[in-house]
Formats: sequence, structure tokens, C-alpha cells
Amino acid sequence: MPVDAADSLAENGLEGFNVDAASRGEEPPASPGTAAAEEAVAVDFTGVMPPGKTADYAILSWVNIATGVIGEEFLPESSGTVAMEPGEYHLLVLMQDLDEFHSITGMVDLSVGTEGAQAVFDGTRARTVAFTVDRPVEPAASTFLMFSFEPGTKDGIGSGLIAQEPWSYSALPTRGGLDGREVGLEMQQELVSPAGTAEPYSYSLIGEHRNGIPNRPGFRICDAELARVEADYHGLGVETTTMVRHDIAVRDGSAGLNLRAGTVDVPSERTEFYTAAPGLTWIHLGTLGEGESTNDMVVRRSGEMSPGETTTAAWQRAPLSVGLEAGTPAFTPGFYLYGEYGFAQFAPLMFSSGADGEAIDSNGLDGWSRLARDGQVVAESETGSGLDLDATLIEDGWYTFTAKAGRAVPWTPLGTLSVAEWTFPMAPSGTNMALPVSVVDFAATGIVDGYATAGTTQQIDLAYTPQAGTEPQACTAMTLEVSFDDGITWQQVPIDRVGDRATAELALPQVPGFVSVRFSAADASGAIVEHQTLRSYGIA
Repeated sequence: MPVDAADSLAENGLEGFNVDAASRGEEPPASPGTAAAEEAVAVDFTGVMPPGKTADYAILSWVNIATGVIGEEFLPESSGTVAMEPGEYHLLVLMQDLDEFHSITGMVDLSVGTEGAQAVFDGTRARTVAFTVDRPVEPAASTFLMFSFEPGTKDGIGSGLIAQEPWSYSALPTRGGLDGREVGLEMQQELVSPAGTAEPYSYSLIGEHRNGIPNRPGFRICDAELARVEADYHGLGVETTTMVRHDIAVRDGSAGLNLRAGTVDVPSERTEFYTAAPGLTWIHLGTLGEGESTNDMVVRRSGEMSPGETTTAAWQRAPLSVGLEAGTPAFTPGFYLYGEYGFAQFAPLMFSSGADGEAIDSNGLDGWSRLARDGQVVAESETGSGLDLDATLIEDGWYTFTAKAGRAVPWTPLGTLSVAEWTFPMAPSGTNMALPVSVVDFAATGIVDGYATAGTTQQIDLAYTPQAGTEPQACTAMTLEVSFDDGITWQQVPIDRVGDRATAELALPQVPGFVSVRFSAADASGAIVEHQTLRSYGIA
């Protein structure tokens, strides 16, 4: 349950909330816990809080061990009566102290007879669940889930919290489950160095207990047990700005929750520690202009890392140019037909990054987007960020998607205007699929914090890159042009192309200014892409 939903929950109970469905692979029953109300008996619940803490409410979740029937109930404060059928149960309890930003959770083995039952949850026995690390830290965000699952599955019940702010937890020590059920807890937390730390650092950690809750449920983790990333946050032409960081854990291909990982000054450096395990990867997000109508979301990915491994990450390195989202368990490609759901999405990245393994998604851009078939407009929008299309409008044929996006933002003077056009085939489909579009990816040497040095010669690398999830096509043509006067005039740059890749040299003017770029490319299928970006990077 999100913390920001607490006030509504306290006022309205569980109406409108699905507290435990995220932990099981099924839709919740229409009326949880009341499948056979005529046989239900009264269960009196009493929750006891530790001294100095007060329960604003309690959430009870239960599963009948024999039948698998589940139920849940919201109780104001920490006591009340619920209706349950006779049987043996796992009863999960979550009590919240909103003043102290604290949650107490645990499981009770409950036997309900034909005359009812008494259930007492003694929160005074709960033990602190927290990460202890090698350095001083402050909590940033966390998720916490206690569960009772069928062995080897996610089927059952879970009760927990999502907090995008500092929050603390304790849990009642509990043995393993009845009939071999998997009983335990999962915790993910983002920790950051205290404000003013000369060399900032952060931790993105995951801990779990899967065979009951031990008497000491906290997690002690040393830096040497974690993967270490030396992150370099590049500026894009301004002296300083702020990026809001989030991380998403991806375990065995399943993306978890998006947790706030503090803020970083840009430009700056930060040492970042991550839980490393087989099947675990991370998606890293950084937002510039958070809360504004126009903003940039920088997306990076870490592959599977190893404990003790040290790698580097260079964030938002110019040049800026048009790009495509590569596609991950958390993000579908930008040009995508959701045939199963009846719509298509056209969402190019109009000011993306030249850094490896990175994409920048700009939202709320001025401009327009348009989709045409055989010269006839099919759909259009009044934004340069793209458009969605009703799939019933799609006919078999060749389409042209065009987008024009402009912006003026405080975090960079770069990337003021991009125009892009794709010509590609598309046909109706009842399945989900990436559309066959491509871009010319662009990298250039000698750019630091968005600027290259005047009078130097740069090495240019180009790559014809199809969108992830599409059939690869051989590049048949590619061009590069540059402008040093914001697109008033353009000059051709000779390239040396071998297949899908090309190289070039670019001699920069002796005076400060900006470099604008324009590309075109075609492939063996007949698909064409043309895109340009004004002020891709600066000259200083």
C-alpha cells in the first residue's frame, strides 16, 4: 500500500484498495473472506502496540490452509471483530503508526472453531527489520512485504507497504509455515549518504527471509558483498542542477517497484552500491525537471552484477540526438503495437543521449506528431512527444510518422529542436509487437559536460540501430550533415560506412557555438529514417 494512500484508507477502509493482490497470481475475490458467509463465525482480534506507539489502523489478511480461500479486513485503530469460516489459518497483521512512520507486521497461526476464536497480536515482541551497512546512511525509500505463499509459488497472501520517504519496520519472529507453506518477508530499501557528505554514496539493497522470521530479522551487509558502481553525472551545459534518482530491481525478468534513490547534483560523482545476485539486474532512472510539465527521464540499465565487482557509469553524456527506447521488462519500445489491447504507440526519444546503455525520454514537448498512410493523415497530436492510435485505424500498408519537438528548459541549453521522420510497413495484428523502425545512433569524442573544445578534430561513430524486438535489416544507405549556425546552413560530412556502422572525422570551428546534426538512413526492407537535432552539443 502506498504511504500517500494512508489518509484515504484510514477514512474509507479497504474500499478501492487491493492490499494483497500484488503478491498473488490472481484477481481478488469480489468479497474477500465471505465466500460462505452463512458459516462464518466471529473472530475477535486484538493488536498490542509497543510502548510509545499507537496504531492508526490495522490490516488483516488471511488464508485458509486447507481450502486456499483468502480474505482481508481493515480495522480502525488495532482491534475489532472479523467474520471467518472455521478452519486453520495464516493471519497476517500489518499495524501502522502514521505519526512515527512505522509499521509492525507478523503472522499468527490461527485455529477458528465453530464457536469463533480470539486472536492476539503482540507487537511488543516485534523486532526491528533494517539494513546495517558499513557507512553512515539516511533512508530514502523502501518496500516491505510479509507473505504466506504456496511452496514454490507466489500464490497466497501478502501484506506490506511502499514508502517513497523514510519509514521504519519491525516484524514478529515467526516459525516456518503450516503444511510447508513459505512464510517470510521481503524488503527493498534505498539508503543515501547524509547531507553534506564530501564524497556522496548510496545503497540499493534487497533482503529476504523465506522460512519464517528469525529473532534477529535485520540484514547486515558489507560493502565488499555488493556490486559497486562509480557513477559520473555529467552536466549538459549548465553550472549546476539537480537530478532525482530512482531504481527498479528486475528479478528473473520481472520488474519490481520504482523507489526513490535520493537526489544528486549535476555535474557530480557518486559511489553506488547494489545488491548483486543471479537473475537480478537494475534499471536506474534520473529525472530532470521533476514535477514540471516538461521534464527529462534518463534511463540506464545494469546487467547482472557480481558481489565485489566495480563498474563505471557515465550519465547523460552529449551529444543529444533522436533515439529509440531499447525495451526492458519495465519499458516497452517506443514504437509499439499493442494488438491485444487495441492501440498503437508512437513515442520517439527526441533528445536522447550519446552514452552507451542509456536513453533519455523527454515529456511534455512543444510541437506536433503526425501519422500518415499513402499521404493521408491517420492521426496527429499537438505534442512533439508522440501519439497513440486506435488499432482499428490500422490497415496493411506503408506509413510515415513525423514528429517535431522544441523546448527551452533550465537544466540544459542543448537540444532545442528535433525533427524526425520514419517510413515503415505496418499491418493489423492481434498480438503485441515492436514496429520496424530504426535510428542512426551517434557518438563523438572529446565532449565533457555537453561541450567539446573549439578547434579540435572529433572522431565520430555512427550505427544504424533497429528498434529492439524487430527483425534485423541491413543498412543500405547513410548520411551525416552538420550545422554550426543552428540549422541555417548544412554541410555534408564524408563517412566511411561498413554495413550498419560508419565513422567520420569532424573539424570544429575555432569559435564557441553549437553543433547541430542531421542524419538519414535506409535499409534493405525499404524503411527510411531522417532525423535532425539543433544544438546537439556545444563548442567552448
